Amino acid sequence: MERQKQILLQIDSLSSGGAAAQSTSGDQSGAAASMTPTADAGTANAGAPVKSGDANTDYNAAIALVQDKSRQDDAMVAFQNFIKNYPDSTYLPNAQLLAGSVKLQQG
Repeated sequence: MERQKQILLQIDSLSSGGAAAQSTSGDQSGAAASMTPTADAGTANAGAPVKSGDANTDYNAAIALVQDKSRQDDAMVAFQNFIKNYPDSTYLPNAQLLAGSVKLQQG
């Protein structure tokens, strides 16, 4: 149940530009904060998504691309690569869900 809350908070945060994650309370804000992307992935300002070899870094890089509305195509590629490259990752359900969300937003 907690995992579902984290996923929903993350989707909410992405669709509202981060305001939802900041307005949550208690343990939920900690969960949302733990899923906040980091800039060390090296793809936020680069051309195409790059595979780092680390599931956490690649997932965070894909999240960073989703947050940049002009990089939705790159985000989709990053999530597809993540799903293909890390089939045993605990982030796999989130990546699949977010890839679907990006696809819906693209139309």
